[in-house]
Amino acid sequence: TRCYRTTRQILAVALELLTGETYDDLDGGEENLAGYRSLLRGAQPTFRAAATWTEEKHLVAAQLRAWGDPADGSVAVCVPTRELAGEIVTRLAADGIPVVEIGPDGPKSPDGVHVGTMHRFKGLEYQRIIIAGVADGLVPRQMISRFRDADPKRYQRERQRDRSLLFVAATRARDELAVFWHGAPSPFLASRLAR
Repeated sequence: TRCYRTTRQILAVALELLTGETYDDLDGGEENLAGYRSLLRGAQPTFRAAATWTEEKHLVAAQLRAWGDPADGSVAVCVPTRELAGEIVTRLAADGIPVVEIGPDGPKSPDGVHVGTMHRFKGLEYQRIIIAGVADGLVPRQMISRFRDADPKRYQRERQRDRSLLFVAATRARDELAVFWHGAPSPFLASRLAR
């Protein structure tokens, strides 16, 4: 139950994304985050909206520049689909930002900004992560809505799977986390955005 991988601020947000419940450390009091505790402290994660996917890609590039030189492999961008990953790779490369796509066997190179889908991030760790594309219809996937009435158990299982992927992606960040979306945000962000 002791988390050494990420800050208590990121852990609190990740658990909130997983459960939909807010966790508060009561301003320095004993922390109890669903039985988990983090020994690290850091900045609060950033949440930002964009009107379009094109604008969101601009936010990603701007955030990477704000974090400084991302070429050492300590920074990653996580997205829900391979198509979005390819578009981020193309955009960052056009901006002159060294980029490495994460494949089935992990990143092809230790250097550069690592970009991949949420599925590719299990077992990886970065100092800073941007999770982009956390929009309604992408997280959770739009296609699972067809199960809502036809197979409610499968619908809940698939929805929980997508929520768990978002949790895993968020907990890959050790020091800083930024979550971006375009259009309507994912319903998994509702408790965070209601503040």
